[in-house]
Amino acid sequence: MINDSMPPSTMRHIVFIETCTRSDDHRWRLAQTIAVEGDRTDAAARAWELALTYLPDEIRPEIRGDASAGRKVFRVSDGSWLVEVWSALRRVMVRINTAEQVHDEKYTR
Repeated sequence: MINDSMPPSTMRHIVFIETCTRSDDHRWRLAQTIAVEGDRTDAAARAWELALTYLPDEIRPEIRGDASAGRKVFRVSDGSWLVEVWSALRRVMVRINTAEQVHDEKYTR
């Protein structure tokens, strides 16, 4: 059992986005975290919205004018999505997940 060190009133729901940086060996990097006002349902709704609209940095410069990225969205579990986004030149895999922040420890020297 996880012992939540933060009182429930201070827990934050977040959405985090990871992108696959190299398709040959599937290295992932954290691209963005987004704090969500509200509860788990609100975080899941925001994750779904991002699964349908998020453009990775690698694809963004290639989408101009009337062009749009191709996209496949797969539900991994409630609040978690695997998204394949592509342009004419490349494909990028994106993971979008929801989480509760349950611990926050400040850096001290």
